[in-house]
Amino acid sequence: MHFDHGIPVIDERPVRISAGILFGLILLAIFNFMRTGDFTPIYLFVGFISIDLLIRILINPKFSPTIAIGNLFTRSGTPHWIGIPQKKFAWTLGLVLALVMVSSTFLLGERNPIASLSCMACLMLLMYESIFGVCVGCTLYGKLFPNKPTVCPDGSCEIKTA
Repeated sequence: MHFDHGIPVIDERPVRISAGILFGLILLAIFNFMRTGDFTPIYLFVGFISIDLLIRILINPKFSPTIAIGNLFTRSGTPHWIGIPQKKFAWTLGLVLALVMVSSTFLLGERNPIASLSCMACLMLLMYESIFGVCVGCTLYGKLFPNKPTVCPDGSCEIKTA
């Protein structure tokens, strides 16, 4: 995390790798559940994802295990800075989805539509971030707080004047 742009920023490249790691973990857990019927790996991976996101939101993104792994792969090259405020909003959205999935599973059982929908939404958000480089949470942040987002990849949140 740097403060070179007037707000805290983070390199988007390790964050995208982190999203890919989380996407792969939950996808493996789902495939395992479909093959064996054992829901335990889903609980474990969603628990890990929740802890990873809590570390990013409440402590510091550099202490997130998956971002640390992403940093190993992106040590060289030019950073692509993105503002932490919009990323924290996106991470909070992911955390809420993970918590809804786990809590609805405990309350309604393993095969309930709320858990399935929140899991699918989480998978879609992670896929967009890791594969396409689109942070849906950051876009929502820009829509909900139009005057706040700054330092977006490729200047996508800069206000254009005619």
